[in-house]
Amino acid sequence: MKVQQTTTHCQAPLLPRREKRKIELEKYRLQKKIRKFNLPVTFDNNTTTKFANFGPVESFKQAIGFKELIKSTFTMRKAPNSKYQSQEMLDFLVDAQILGLSRFEHINDLRYDPGYLKIKGDIECPEESAFRRLFKALGIESLEELRSINQQFIALHSQTKEPTEIWLDCDDTVITLHGNQEGGEVGYNPRYHGRPSIKAKACFIAETAELVNLKAYGGKTHSNGEFLNFFKEAEGQLPHNYVPKGVRMD
Repeated sequence: MKVQQTTTHCQAPLLPRREKRKIELEKYRLQKKIRKFNLPVTFDNNTTTKFANFGPVESFKQAIGFKELIKSTFTMRKAPNSKYQSQEMLDFLVDAQILGLSRFEHINDLRYDPGYLKIKGDIECPEESAFRRLFKALGIESLEELRSINQQFIALHSQTKEPTEIWLDCDDTVITLHGNQEGGEVGYNPRYHGRPSIKAKACFIAETAELVNLKAYGGKTHSNGEFLNFFKEAEGQLPHNYVPKGVRMD
């Protein structure tokens, strides 16, 4: 279903020529900074890697100050004698997701890949058990900080654009819980009838697939349950120069 906004005050104003020029110069500086991180690739027993295309990703992360933003926002601390602090592990975890390693046991692939380790500066990657312990220790405050990090990256991206109209995609899904997990309720579950589950609602910017809002509800929550509050939260988190033109809902 598509919902078109018809209010006239939602028209995005045009940027002055000086502001456009400023954005173009910033894009050029970023492109120039990224070029020097290209990784030469050869295929032999010592340098074969599954992640040779990760070089531009890491260079982009450095160019936008990815680690610095995490360190300034994510305050979770481990013991002083820990080999890896939480901020470093979050950086590795983001790398794993970008490279398609969505399961804990697959993260160990990064520990033994020479190409990835060279790009990261010949450092050692944590074992997958360390990431399990990190998630186990996460509290509500840490989750809100992760949400803040996501919002800051969206705002950073928006600074490279003129005021623009966007579409928002909203969807939800049923996540089945196995075992005794917090927040589960027995509600509509098309695949596992009678199993406890949670209902996850998500909102994305259609043009860029950037996640704007994500919340979990009990399994008894319907698709339209608490949706208005969820959407208002998503709309309130958009950068000031992003103007919602319409909403797609599944």
